[in-house]
Amino acid sequence: MPTISGRLVQIDDTGQQGRWIQVRTILPRGIPVRIRAFIGRDVPIARGSDRIPLSALREGELVEVSYHHGRAGLVEAESVSACEGTTVLSFA
Repeated sequence: MPTISGRLVQIDDTGQQGRWIQVRTILPRGIPVRIRAFIGRDVPIARGSDRIPLSALREGELVEVSYHHGRAGLVEAESVSACEGTTVLSFA
């Protein structure tokens, strides 16, 4: 299953347009991109071995998102893992 690893840039848990996160990652040759992944209600979210709610994720945290391509080529998360012990960075 494909995986995206990067820093969590934004979290939207308001439900107005569904739940999603935005992850900043680096492609080969140093090209930075931001990828938006939709988070379904049943998608497991974890920090280490502990399951957590989406609201417990922190912007700047290092995450791994396993995904599949959903409708119209959108990225739909299968699981989200926050890496324990990572430094939270600010994207000001």
